[in-house]
Amino acid sequence: MVNPVARVVSTGYHGGDGSKWRTIYLWCPACDHLKGIPIPGEDGTLPKDRPKWDWDGDLEHPTLSPSILQHETGSMPRCHSFLRAGRWEFLGDCTHKLAGQTVDMIPLPDWVMGEK
Repeated sequence: MVNPVARVVSTGYHGGDGSKWRTIYLWCPACDHLKGIPIPGEDGTLPKDRPKWDWDGDLEHPTLSPSILQHETGSMPRCHSFLRAGRWEFLGDCTHKLAGQTVDMIPLPDWVMGEK
């Protein structure tokens, strides 16, 4: 069986305010890196004082908004993208080989799914 392209997990409580949200994990084919994106909890709770994204609830062909921006570091390129209907839309300001391209999501690695 092939792994899914996204995995959602509950995220711990944020501070002492009792809010709880989830994280959706996705594999970025341009960065060859796992991205963890904060999304609303099952009850709609959002993390306070940190970025968050809306998710359409689809694990096979997810859409997130707004865009996802990873700033360039010594080991990672600048990656600016939209994720729409299970496709990465990499914007022209990216510094990796997929800049300006749209590509399908790829399955998560076994280690993300907790498999050996």
